[in-house]
Amino acid sequence: MDTHAYLNKRFPSAIAHSCRRGNCTLRLDGAAFREITIVDADEYARLGRHRKRICDFFLFATARKLLVVVVEMKGGEVDASTAVQQLSSGARECETLVARGVACGFHAVLLHGGGIHASQIKILRGRGVRFRGKAYPITSRRCGSLLQGIVGEPRA
Repeated sequence: MDTHAYLNKRFPSAIAHSCRRGNCTLRLDGAAFREITIVDADEYARLGRHRKRICDFFLFATARKLLVVVVEMKGGEVDASTAVQQLSSGARECETLVARGVACGFHAVLLHGGGIHASQIKILRGRGVRFRGKAYPITSRRCGSLLQGIVGEPRA
């Protein structure tokens, strides 16, 4: 069973139709993926799957291979240390949701509603998120950004 079918079957109440929290959104229009599955991580946690802080969404997109994206949305002030914890926690959960033999790319995304203080940017740049044993940088963008602009054009 592929990742999308597994998630839809195992966690149907956690499947979302968009990445939106309050006034903050990750736009998916224009993304050239064959399939996208969005998991509301808060709902996933409510199902008893997770008890610590967690990011807002897990996004699984397929073009040539699977792309895993953990997304944290901050409409107000950004506490970078908390955001790093939430994204890292989401990445650990996503590792358990993707079968070991499945090749995939990974991105950690922090969307924010306004500016981020220089001290918080320094924390974000100095820390990464681990996924499958590799450290990845955190991409920080304004709410309303396009997924395609963050992860690049998928290869068919």
